[in-house]
Amino acid sequence: MKINEIFDNRSTDDLRMGDELPFNEVEDLIIYMKNDPDFYRQSLYPELLNVQNCVQDGKKYNKKNMIPIVDSAVESYLKKYEINRLPEEFLLNSDKKECISKILNDEIENFRNKVY
Repeated sequence: MKINEIFDNRSTDDLRMGDELPFNEVEDLIIYMKNDPDFYRQSLYPELLNVQNCVQDGKKYNKKNMIPIVDSAVESYLKKYEINRLPEEFLLNSDKKECISKILNDEIENFRNKVY
């Protein structure tokens, strides 16, 4: 359940193509990526392992490696929640970069502490 479904009578079912979504797409996508067991296990977790290996080896991680994962998350998210948007309309490239940066910044201590 999305927070807007509790406080707002307007749901995503009422939206038409081009309408603004009643929530922050980047934040909601990150929550989906971290909390959907299948997506996390199959897509996000393996890449977080790669990030941790780079950090442990003292190398710089290329954030562009996460773009296909974010693209995949967008497609899965839109399908799962039946949001009537094209993936390229849902998240702009700048939003994808923001999403990747937030995920990595949220996990930086876990990478240093070898959690993954």
